[in-house]
Amino acid sequence: MKEPANQELLRQLEMGEAMPDRKQRNKSQTFLVIVSVAALIAQSCFVPGFAAQKNGTLPLSSQVPTEDIGWPRQVQDANANLIYYQPQIDEWKDYKELYTKFAFSLTPKGGKEALGVADVQCETLVDKDSRLAYFHNVQFTSVRFPSLDAQAEASLEKLFQDLIPRSPDPISVERLMADLDHNKIQAPAVQLNNDPPQIFYSASQAVLLIVQGDPVLAPIAKTDLQFIVNTNWDLFFEKSKKAYYLFAANGWYTAKEGPWAQTLTLPKDMGKLPAGENFDDVKKMVPPPPPGGAVPQIFFSSTPAELIVLKGSPVYSKISGTDLYLYYGDEFKIECPIGSGKMLTLFEVAEELSRRLYSTFLKDPANGNRRPVYGGDEKFQSDPHWRDLILFYEYFHGDNGAGMGASHQTGWTGLVARLIGLSVGVDPKQLLNFEHKPVLRESNSPQAGVAASAD
Repeated sequence: MKEPANQELLRQLEMGEAMPDRKQRNKSQTFLVIVSVAALIAQSCFVPGFAAQKNGTLPLSSQVPTEDIGWPRQVQDANANLIYYQPQIDEWKDYKELYTKFAFSLTPKGGKEALGVADVQCETLVDKDSRLAYFHNVQFTSVRFPSLDAQAEASLEKLFQDLIPRSPDPISVERLMADLDHNKIQAPAVQLNNDPPQIFYSASQAVLLIVQGDPVLAPIAKTDLQFIVNTNWDLFFEKSKKAYYLFAANGWYTAKEGPWAQTLTLPKDMGKLPAGENFDDVKKMVPPPPPGGAVPQIFFSSTPAELIVLKGSPVYSKISGTDLYLYYGDEFKIECPIGSGKMLTLFEVAEELSRRLYSTFLKDPANGNRRPVYGGDEKFQSDPHWRDLILFYEYFHGDNGAGMGASHQTGWTGLVARLIGLSVGVDPKQLLNFEHKPVLRESNSPQAGVAASAD
């Protein structure tokens, strides 16, 4: 089907193709003026701040929103307060039709906050100069309040529809494209090498020297030395004697083809190592200091490897009901959280990580035994028939932990219940004998009682 003459003309002008003759130009200019005015009038229907004045004149272009004001956004009137969050893009069809969803919170005047999700379909107009996308013909195809009953949901949906802007402020194209690209990202196929690494074991001090493949030697200017680039320790090669020198564990070791041996004699050129080229720590150990302490065993590998070092012979303890043995006990601790200075055993770290996950489901004694997961839903918070029914939602409010989205993820709920049973009030030593039921240590803390009631 042949394009109308005016559309073809616009296409040619936009693409910079051959200009029409003078007569045709006059026609096109008249047409463009008409189209421009029509476009401005059309924009006034959906671009915020771009409405026609009472006297019929168009406003200045400066009244059109010219920036993305950020997220979340808030609107309110005498009846309610609405906060809505950045949309998650499902599809931007031909970069003209947008299908998206966003989360929001709606608080009626004198009422409690309700959390919801809205599905949106709209058309977009992109300003290429400001790189902003404007919305029009906005349709809310679905508005859901997962924690409300049908009657309350219908009332709040009407309040939402009355309050939500039909011509919302624009959003930057970069935000839309970033979300769109994120949804389309497919992990590239990667050829993995699943061969297990070689594992070295020592019951005393040891060093694992790894050279990845054949040694890659780099010359050191004005010396007879080279240093090996592809290794995890400071390793040098003396060309004239064909000997290697390793600096590790605050000592020097040498080897040609046989095993490594501690040495107090270094090549003279070691004193000529340049400054400021990652040799500063090495230069501090030239000449070698007097030996002190045990000489570590040195293991070498040209492929990926791991080293297990124990302080003497292993001390094993049986794990009841299994053929496994526990090595790490209460003596091994790590900092958790990082930067806190608080040292915890691995069992205590597992308790802390579990607590972060399940705390939103527990009754909070400091807040009238309300569960954060149910937010302002009084039926689930107070009704004795519902308040102990634990649901795990599709996702959660980032500020208060209230559940949002689908509430039927029962597999996850089972995991949370299991974590509560295993972690809250469990004695680590008694846990080793755990078979079917958790053993709780005696505690007068409110948290222990909360855990027992939530399981």
